[in-house]
Amino acid sequence: MSDVFMGNANFIGHGVGLELDEYPIIFEKYEDSLREGMVIAFEPKFVFDQGTVGYENTYCVKNGEAVSCSRFPETIISL
Repeated sequence: MSDVFMGNANFIGHGVGLELDEYPIIFEKYEDSLREGMVIAFEPKFVFDQGTVGYENTYCVKNGEAVSCSRFPETIISL
């Protein structure tokens, strides 16, 4: 399944809507602007031989800014 997930794109984020994974797919060459009311899952990942490290949060575009949809602090924790 991983070979077809979101077109096998190397992405750092994607839209969220009626489906969990929607357009836009945010990747290196994404040139469009995010628009008011869009909900974006931001989830950059770094893949190493020992495993994967990443960050995930969901943001809504409000008044030209990305506002976190989470009530939790945005800190990095070691697991």
